[in-house]
Amino acid sequence: MKKLYRFLDERLGLEAFANFWLRKLLPPSTNWLFTLGGAAFFLFVVQIVTGIFLALYYAPTPNGAYASVTYIQEKVLFGKIIRGIHNWAASFLMVIVPLHLLRVFFWGAYKKPRELTWIMGVLLFLLTAAFAFTGYLLPWDQKGYWATVVGTNMMGLVPLVGEYILKIVRGGMELGALALTRFYAVHVLILPALLIFFLGLHLFLISKHGSAGSWDENKNDLSRGFPFYPKQAARDLVVAFLLVSALLLLAWRIGAPLDDMADPTDETYIPRPDWYFLFLFQMLKYFPGRWEIVGALVLPGLFVAFLLLLPFIDQKPRKAPYRRPLALLFGGGAVFGFVLLTLLALKDDLKIRATQAEAVRFDPTWAAEGERLFVENGCDGCHLEGGRKAGTGPSLIGAGRRHPQAWMIQHFKDPQSMSPGSKMPRFDYLREDEMIKLIHYIKSLKRLPSN
Repeated sequence: MKKLYRFLDERLGLEAFANFWLRKLLPPSTNWLFTLGGAAFFLFVVQIVTGIFLALYYAPTPNGAYASVTYIQEKVLFGKIIRGIHNWAASFLMVIVPLHLLRVFFWGAYKKPRELTWIMGVLLFLLTAAFAFTGYLLPWDQKGYWATVVGTNMMGLVPLVGEYILKIVRGGMELGALALTRFYAVHVLILPALLIFFLGLHLFLISKHGSAGSWDENKNDLSRGFPFYPKQAARDLVVAFLLVSALLLLAWRIGAPLDDMADPTDETYIPRPDWYFLFLFQMLKYFPGRWEIVGALVLPGLFVAFLLLLPFIDQKPRKAPYRRPLALLFGGGAVFGFVLLTLLALKDDLKIRATQAEAVRFDPTWAAEGERLFVENGCDGCHLEGGRKAGTGPSLIGAGRRHPQAWMIQHFKDPQSMSPGSKMPRFDYLREDEMIKLIHYIKSLKRLPSN
């Protein structure tokens, strides 16, 4: 073994590598919070390994995508576990990477000479969000499809060039086969290449400038420091072990979600993203109509711009949070706003699920009257064969099970408010009892024969 090690060392410089990384001195203030960066790196590796496995079975076409994901879930050995790990590791990254940024922010570790290290970290955070967004569509299920419709619609709000951006992202104005292929190519080719580049540059800058340590420079005397190995390396291994244990448990007990296959004609579906994008969906509610661009682009854009320019805005040498009240206020406000908007969105989700579970007693007499109203109001012009077949509008079979009565009434009154982008006209001139009769008819589509 010694001869083999000497052979490899002479050609690869193993000893120099060990001296550079494993024996590099860390400030004595380095603690468990400094494992967040290593945890993020470990999760990126997990995503790459599990992503390669999933790509071996995935078919990036509308017909093949859902079928291949179902095949992975049900037929491939350990496929359900590996897809579950990939899904949960993405959620973990959306926690670990922001926490790492927050730790650096509150410690003031973005200041000279680590400005570029901070900027690389912000770019890696944006790449993490881009991975989550582009991966969302790939299963080609209802949830991923309609959340992506809403997400890409935001890009279309950019003044002057929004329509062109939308066409580039989707490959057209509608979300279809070209969009799926582009999202797949970005997810497995472009973003991993950017990740490797920026992550490599980030690690190089860390090695050049070293760990920033505490905001109290008196606690950063390297003469009292300790090497990365074994103390900090052991901490990183403990965190990695805990992450693997959590990922395996969640993948085994819960797995990765998979909704019904995407139906582009079903404009009645309520789009809801994963928890880490809920704050953005919630924020859009407070900027309706022509103000939507503020919640979708202006505020998120200003936030990202502030993060990138922060080292040049705050150039004073003081690092302690209590000596940077404005920075502390901004950071605390951003965290509070994200948590509050997410909790409000989760509260709305609970309301939706609760109302979806409500049981409305079926009345065949009302259903028969609802069928008459369906024809009289021209609904069968878009929903063919009495709503049983898709035309310019979707088939309505099953819509009565998917949506609660309150949602459907509001959809009759103002379709755009419940299904952004819907082409259905408003039926707010109907009385509420007439709308309820229509709902009973829609609920009856599998119970009553077509006239």
